Amino acid sequence: MIAAKRLFIFYAPVFCVSLFSCSDDDPKLKNARRYGGEVTYLANGQVVGVTKNSIYVSSGTLNFESFLGSDEQLSFTVYTGIGKTSYDLKKDVVSMLYYSEDRNNNYVYQGDTPAGDVVITEIDEVNKTMSGTFSGNLHNSSDDMIIANGIFTNVPYVIQNEDERKGSLQIAKLDGSDFKGKLYTYGMTTYNYGFGFSSAGKILDFNLPLELEAGVTYDISAFDESQYEGIEFIDGLYSYKATSGAVTITELTAGQHIKGTFSFEAESYPLERTKKTFTEGSFDVTLGTTL
Repeated sequence: MIAAKRLFIFYAPVFCVSLFSCSDDDPKLKNARRYGGEVTYLANGQVVGVTKNSIYVSSGTLNFESFLGSDEQLSFTVYTGIGKTSYDLKKDVVSMLYYSEDRNNNYVYQGDTPAGDVVITEIDEVNKTMSGTFSGNLHNSSDDMIIANGIFTNVPYVIQNEDERKGSLQIAKLDGSDFKGKLYTYGMTTYNYGFGFSSAGKILDFNLPLELEAGVTYDISAFDESQYEGIEFIDGLYSYKATSGAVTITELTAGQHIKGTFSFEAESYPLERTKKTFTEGSFDVTLGTTL
């Protein structure tokens, strides 16, 4: 089992924080959600069966929702890359949220020793559905809620902005073909320069250290993940992390403008399934202004 990076219960769409700016073409979930599939589980021993279920994938994040009528009853969010693998509530920090049918109580993962898991057993990329299992020991201020024997079957998924236009900005060669898109977020955080490009549901994100200098080439493998440094590519459904290659900074005005070139190889996670190669890449980003 591959350890997951981080998982939270709530949905966090693409947004701008700190000193970041967003362009008018910021990714938003334009695709209509699709509902269906079957979900069954035990909630403190009571059988629950639901047929209104959906999964939406945003920036590599899997967001699962199951409804009774118009009300959400069970949800979980996986932030650690999508694959046919297991996400353990204790080791991989998965969280869940459950609402009681009368809406008077909600239960969440709490504490340092959660129990349960989420397992993706099938991803049907033709029909765009996912199947798997789940369980969790959840709590509120006074009670426990044991979610057991959870099964989700053929729940449809949509990918954020998969149907948007790609954009005309030439970003790089991706496996030998042109990768074009548009800049959608850019700015500075406490740790780094951050900017990203979107292209019909695909995302290429850069988080580069603040200690950059013009005229210097940086080894991507030396970037410090603990300081949120690195380059990530999301092909719509699957996530890839740059593992080798280089970024050259050709122009830099601290806090205002960054320009450079790049090439790298990225490997999928959480499963080491495939690799992507980016060559002839370039960026020219004015920070904090709308392009």
